[in-house]
Amino acid sequence: MQRSRISGKKVVLALSTLLVLYFGLGTTLHYVVFPEGEPPDWAYAKSGFAFETSTGERFRLVRSAVETGGEFAESHFDLLPGGHAAREHVHPRQEERFHVLSGTLTVIVNGEEKVVSAGQTLVVPPGTRHQPFNRSSVEMRSLAEIRPAGKLGLFFGQMAGAGPKPAFLQMMLFVRAYDVYPASPPPALMRVLSFLLAPTARMIGYRSFYPEYAERFLRSATQPGDAADPRMSSESSRRTPVGAGR
Repeated sequence: MQRSRISGKKVVLALSTLLVLYFGLGTTLHYVVFPEGEPPDWAYAKSGFAFETSTGERFRLVRSAVETGGEFAESHFDLLPGGHAAREHVHPRQEERFHVLSGTLTVIVNGEEKVVSAGQTLVVPPGTRHQPFNRSSVEMRSLAEIRPAGKLGLFFGQMAGAGPKPAFLQMMLFVRAYDVYPASPPPALMRVLSFLLAPTARMIGYRSFYPEYAERFLRSATQPGDAADPRMSSESSRRTPVGAGR
């Protein structure tokens, strides 16, 4: 009986040691030895780029991260009647500001409903759970700003390319790279999980940035007369629904 207890302790100790070595070596390789490179500038949409989501959101960039040196990004953010953000989410390091131009915007902020009318502005501090809705019968139009811009401008294109339900390990790379987390599970837990699991995701072939996703996202919005290759176009006016070509 005592021998089996000792053997059990040895197995637990051996497994614990292997896990520590695995995660220690994996994080060192992923974050220090072979870190992922920065996405190229061409992958960032420029002013005039527009897209829609399947949940009734419409965006048109006014000033992009590239054009402001990453200080902020500004866009027209509109919601069709009944439209909403796909899910409640958190930007740990970014402030989001909505200035309503017409209609009424409803935002659930940390579980509390905020109603913003035309002429009013709502500021969502960093680390705050929120989800915008349009619960009226008319379109809501606003000017939205996120500060600093970060890499959020790339997030929509990568998500569109990955499909409506990306694999869990793929999402571990996405949320960490683009610093946007679902409100549940708690973002603090997701940040720990993404830190630990990102090396595993990379090892089996996932990436946080796919050039082909960005190219497809930008190319599908190209209007007649624009450059055929988004890597060569910098000032095109575009419009595309997110999820096209999935």
